[in-house]
Order: sequence, then C-alpha cells, then structure tokens
Amino acid sequence: MKIIKLDEVSSTNNYLKENYQSLDTNQIVTTSFQTKGKGRITRSWESNKTENILLSIIVKDLKERSNFETITLFTGCIVHKFLSKYLNNHLIKWPNDILVNNKKICGILVEGISYSNSLKALIIGIGININQISFSEEINNLTTSLKKELNKNFNIDE
Repeated sequence: MKIIKLDEVSSTNNYLKENYQSLDTNQIVTTSFQTKGKGRITRSWESNKTENILLSIIVKDLKERSNFETITLFTGCIVHKFLSKYLNNHLIKWPNDILVNNKKICGILVEGISYSNSLKALIIGIGININQISFSEEINNLTTSLKKELNKNFNIDE
C-alpha cells in the first residue's frame, strides 16, 4: 500500500476526491497541515502544522452499497484500538468521534464519490490530535490530545 505524504493540502479528503480516478484503492494520503480541514455538517477541523495525524484512505471497487454509519463506526473501532496503546479512558462517541474525559481527541469523516446514482469510491478521513496542546478559544475546553493527556511528545510518523 502506497502512502502519499504531502506537506500541505486543503484537506486530505478533498485531495482524494479530486484525484480519485488516478489512485489505487486503499491509497492513503497524509499531510502535515490542512488549510481547510473539515468535519461533519460543514464544521472545520483545526490542526497545527506537524502536530497531529491527518490522513484519508480511498476505497474503490465497492461490491454493494456501503453504509456510511457502519464504516464510520468500524473506523472508530480501529482508531480506538490504536489509541489503546496509550490510553485506557477513551470511548467512541457516535457517530464519528473518540473522546477522552469527554474531550475530543479524534474525528472521522466518511464521504462518498457518486456518479449516475453509482457509488464510485468511499473516502475515510481521520484526524487524531497528537502533540497539539492549544486550540482556538471556542474549542480549547472541548478538545484534547495525547500530549495533553500524557504530558509527552510523540513522533507523528511512528
């Protein structure tokens, strides 16, 4: 599986949507910074440069209509398991968040690419707060990161 690493992009989901025809299924794109990171219901995703995991995966060749809610929850389970290496007090908040002590540490955004009533691809976006300790005033008390929880820096590439 090839991973595309970008320094900066509007959003990893947008990148895959714009380039999906030339990409293989299960292609992953990561970035150090998103200029227009996004969440559900037109919300934005806030992230400082080089401090967090920002990635999207494209899934093509779908055999049947995919249930976005199931895929979002499945992705949440995978991220929950990943975070279990570091935390034991986190939980999945339906439909697309992972919380630690009622504060958001991860967001998941699943989007589809459709033409002529046919689903061509799914894009699964994942943002995990790793080393960021300060957020905008409006979300600072609602958000956390591994660094805030464990008081140490993490290597994003690892």
